[in-house]
Amino acid sequence: MPIASRADFKEYCLRKLGKPVIEINVADEQVEDRIDEAVQKWQEYHFDGSERTYVRHQVTQTDIDNTYIPVTDSYIGIERILPPISHRNISGMFSFKYQYMMNEMPHLTQGNLSNFHMTMEHLDLIDETFGSRGQNIRFNRHTDKLYLDLMWPSSAVNGLSANRAPDINLHDYIVMVAFKRLDPTENTDAFSDMWLKKYATELVRYQWGSNLVKLVGVQLPGGVSLNGDAIMQEAKENLARLEEEMSLNYELPMDFFIE
Repeated sequence: MPIASRADFKEYCLRKLGKPVIEINVADEQVEDRIDEAVQKWQEYHFDGSERTYVRHQVTQTDIDNTYIPVTDSYIGIERILPPISHRNISGMFSFKYQYMMNEMPHLTQGNLSNFHMTMEHLDLIDETFGSRGQNIRFNRHTDKLYLDLMWPSSAVNGLSANRAPDINLHDYIVMVAFKRLDPTENTDAFSDMWLKKYATELVRYQWGSNLVKLVGVQLPGGVSLNGDAIMQEAKENLARLEEEMSLNYELPMDFFIE
């Protein structure tokens, strides 16, 4: 049966543990908390838990006064920013690429494009090193602020050179390359992820065992007693195995930057 909502996902985890044949001694609030933990783990480490996206933001006077760009909680990382898009940018027939193609058209139509390609690659390298994409950024998802280490229009007030033109201006556009959490409540197919289902179930199992440990020696109706320690140990081993599986199979590799 497909899982179409958080409520269905919750019932799936409880049925996996034995409900309704066995009474699962876990409060609804505890199950909800364990599901939240599983979803957070999945969003932050599983490659299906987040998506790479482009976020456009128009610079306001408030941004200039603060010298940072506000970012919502749904983004867990900012990879870089693209060159600022301004109404003053030169494009079309006045751009370098257009003029270069017009001047080199006789050569481009008579041979291969290797010279043009190598030239454009070299220009991209120069722009990457000295242009806007080379700007440093600082972002921490717990502050929800993206700091851009560049010359803002008001930077002269902070003691920097007033002769230098600002790198960004009012009403320019900043395009951020960001990683956004995938919200399972909006994308309900996420609740069908095999790893997420297993991990959430084991978290609930561990909570179940933790609750039973506090009732050592207490027998259930019919003389049945449950071993909370054994349930916790089983859940602990399964969680460790799932986290190792995540690290080996589903976690994105770390990017290394060499200066």
